[in-house]
Amino acid sequence: MNPLLIFAPLGMIFVGLLSIYLWRKRSRVGLKCFFFGGLVWFAAIIPKIVLDYLLTPNLSLWTMKVYGFPTAQFILGAYVGLRTGLLECGFAYLALSKSRLQGFSLDEATAFGIGFGSFEAILLGFPALIQIMVFIANPSLLNLLPQTQRQMVESQLNLHTWGVTAPIFDKIFTLFVHIFTTLLVFSSIIRRRPLDLLGAI
Repeated sequence: MNPLLIFAPLGMIFVGLLSIYLWRKRSRVGLKCFFFGGLVWFAAIIPKIVLDYLLTPNLSLWTMKVYGFPTAQFILGAYVGLRTGLLECGFAYLALSKSRLQGFSLDEATAFGIGFGSFEAILLGFPALIQIMVFIANPSLLNLLPQTQRQMVESQLNLHTWGVTAPIFDKIFTLFVHIFTTLLVFSSIIRRRPLDLLGAI
């Protein structure tokens, strides 16, 4: 078990908190913009979870059976990408265009995007942090897991220390993607350019 892996979720949380701090210090926007972005992210993942529970497994089995592995992977990748883009950008569009905050400035829209990505990094980092801490503190708990799940968890806990950087860089990249797509959504509202919304999706 590699105890240094604890720095992976800590890094994810740090990325989220630091990005909010730096942009707030630079732009002086209110915290409500960041929290509003985080709230919209949370709202967007609920239907994603429902779809992953009800539709995605059946779609995966059907595509594998009908088309085989390579084509099925392509179809599932396209489905996941479109689903994520439609839900996240769709919720952002509705939030920015239909709420009292439709008069956002560019700095506030950026804060919304940072909040969207930061809350994702923070709220995904905390469960991972707790899980690693629990198993480091009491490794015997691994024996209570089913064999397949135990092997999967053990392989994750025994990753090389270089594995610490992967989720951190992933969240940094994802954060910039959320900012970029938010600004495209914002542009589609302000300039009435539907193609910007399509580009965000």
